[in-house]
Amino acid sequence: AQELANMVRAFAKAEHKAPALFEAIAQQAQGRVGEFKAQDFANTAWAFAKAGHQAPALFEAIAQQAQGRVGEFNAQTLSNMAWAFAAANARCDALFGGPHFVQACERHSKSILGNRNALNQLEFWRQWRDACSTDGRTWPTLPTPLLAACQAVGRDREAK
Repeated sequence: AQELANMVRAFAKAEHKAPALFEAIAQQAQGRVGEFKAQDFANTAWAFAKAGHQAPALFEAIAQQAQGRVGEFNAQTLSNMAWAFAAANARCDALFGGPHFVQACERHSKSILGNRNALNQLEFWRQWRDACSTDGRTWPTLPTPLLAACQAVGRDREAK
């Protein structure tokens, strides 16, 4: 599982478009997400989003497995997952529909608040989450201190 995640991450990081490879890995990974560690979830989702390779069934499988395991995620894994699902427009209720994801963010809020990149990624997710509410989704929002920090980072970015 880790080798699959590392391979797609390397190709995405190198900005190498390899649709056949990504499709093959999506097929393999989809059946093996139960073997993934927290970092594998994040690396795989990030790589597919970064490469712009649509893999809705893979994202759904990741969301299904990750929902009960977000307690294993650290601040960076949470923010990378949030960004990846938002960038891929993977509207997976399994991961974001219940309280688990935002509760995990709250548990790691000290680390997230001290990391501008994590705040940027969560702000991107927050804006996407708000847009998803137009189709009737009622996903929980970030806790107030994180929400305010994310919005401040977003305003700073827009002002530049």
